[in-house]
Amino acid sequence: MERHFNKKWDNTIYHRENGKLVVYLEYNQWKVMSSRCGQHKSCAHREKFYSDTECSETFKDFDKYMEWAKKQVGFLCRDEDGNLYQIDKDFLVKGNKLYSEDTCVFIPQRLNKFLTLRGKDRGTLPIGVYKSKETNPKKLYVAGGNFKEIFLPKQLGYFPTPEEAFYKYKEAKEALAKCLAVKYNGLIDKRVIDMLNNFTINIDD
Repeated sequence: MERHFNKKWDNTIYHRENGKLVVYLEYNQWKVMSSRCGQHKSCAHREKFYSDTECSETFKDFDKYMEWAKKQVGFLCRDEDGNLYQIDKDFLVKGNKLYSEDTCVFIPQRLNKFLTLRGKDRGTLPIGVYKSKETNPKKLYVAGGNFKEIFLPKQLGYFPTPEEAFYKYKEAKEALAKCLAVKYNGLIDKRVIDMLNNFTINIDD
């Protein structure tokens, strides 16, 4: 297999396979991350969600990034569905907007989705709470989420108030966090395991 090196980087970024250029996964992952930080000319379409996202000086340099990444638990690992672990900037530091060697970890897609707040979908309601289609005053709100690891249904039940629905969701979410800590123990950074074991969620998150 023929290997190629980019003029700018010492690390290999692609190879030729059956006459076609194939970009290495680690370069693709780095480029997506750096694109979110506006590091490429092709980033004019940069998503609003990442409009204030930045990366450290180390992460701006692919070779320095690779030096860091190769030492991290989960780098280039895949989850049970075959999906590559994702580089995450805000699991360790809530609300963090900086991709850096001090704030980033590699985690499975399941954990990345575990933290998603879904603000656009829920509007002013607490996380995990949805307005039901019921007219019964005792069934105005629904608590729900993905709790497959603890064998709970996606819909946890109907409630008369958003607050009651949220606290049912909170109970399930925090139990799920501890279950995920057991599931991924030894497969991801220990700091993430510690975060999961101490995970709490508030009504104003």
